[in-house]
Amino acid sequence: MGIAALILGIISIVIGLVPLCGFFGIVPAIVGLILGGIDSSKKSKTGEAKGLATAAIILNIIAIIVIILLGSIYLKNAKVEFQEGFEQLSQEIEKQQKLQAAKANNNEDSDDENEDIDSDDEDSDKEGEDIDDEDSDEEDEDIDSDDEDSDEDEDIDDEDSDEDEDTDE
Repeated sequence: MGIAALILGIISIVIGLVPLCGFFGIVPAIVGLILGGIDSSKKSKTGEAKGLATAAIILNIIAIIVIILLGSIYLKNAKVEFQEGFEQLSQEIEKQQKLQAAKANNNEDSDDENEDIDSDDEDSDKEGEDIDDEDSDEEDEDIDSDDEDSDEDEDIDDEDSDEDEDTDE
């Protein structure tokens, strides 16, 4: 059991040194500490040398301390980095909101200008309709006069055809 406790202590230290995985090393360290304690108590009762068990217990305690210290350092750094990232993110969001507000104001201003232009266009369209109505009245008169001209042309054609018939006889 002493050898198993010593091996678990070594594995715990190695796992504990790996960033972000160190907390997984706490399980074998606790198991190794328990095994080292059981082995030490058995050897005390029998009077055997308990040097291997003592070494396993010390190694597992060191592993637990290293895991806790490194884990707290990693968490502290992660917290600081998280806060800095969060502050940068909130500053970026504020910038984006200001840009969107500025764009919205520009769009409202341009919409107001477009409405002024549209109202001017509507006024000019109304004036244009009045002019178009006058033009269409004049065109109607021209068409009527064209109809009269075509009636006269038909009369002339009829007279010519009458003369042609007379010459044929």
